[in-house]
Amino acid sequence: SLRPSFKLLAPLATAEVMELFIGRIPPSVSVNKISEIFAPYGASNVRMLDGKGCAFANFENHFDAQRAISELNGYQMGAGPGLNVKPAANKSIPMQSPPAAAPMERAPPPQPPAIRRFNDGGTAGGMAGGLPAASPTPQP
Repeated sequence: SLRPSFKLLAPLATAEVMELFIGRIPPSVSVNKISEIFAPYGASNVRMLDGKGCAFANFENHFDAQRAISELNGYQMGAGPGLNVKPAANKSIPMQSPPAAAPMERAPPPQPPAIRRFNDGGTAGGMAGGLPAASPTPQP
C-alpha cells in the first residue's frame, strides 16, 4: 500500500526543484567557493561556466531558493558589484506568471463570435417573431 503513495509523492518532489543563476562572480573565485557560500541554503549541483563569471545551482524547493536570492543577491566577493542571484530563465517549474515579453510572441486570443440577430423579415417583437407559433394539436 506504500507503493501507490510513493508514486504520487515522487512527481511532487521533483516539481519543486528550482535552478538559480549566479552572476557577477569575480574571475578569482572558484566553483568550490561558490558551493561553500550556497550550500547552507540547500544548493546542490553547483556548476560554473568557464570564463563567463557565472554559475548555476539547484535547490530542492522554492523556499530555500528564494531565501538564497534574498540573502545572497548583492553579496560582496571583493571589489565591484555584488553577486547577481536570480531564478535561472526557463530552468524551473514556473512559480509565477510568464515574463511580460511573452504576450508579444503569442497569437492574439480568439475573439468571441459576432452576435447575429435572427428575424423573419421584419416582424416586430424580437426573438419571438422569428420562432414558429406553438401548435396546440400534434401535426400528422
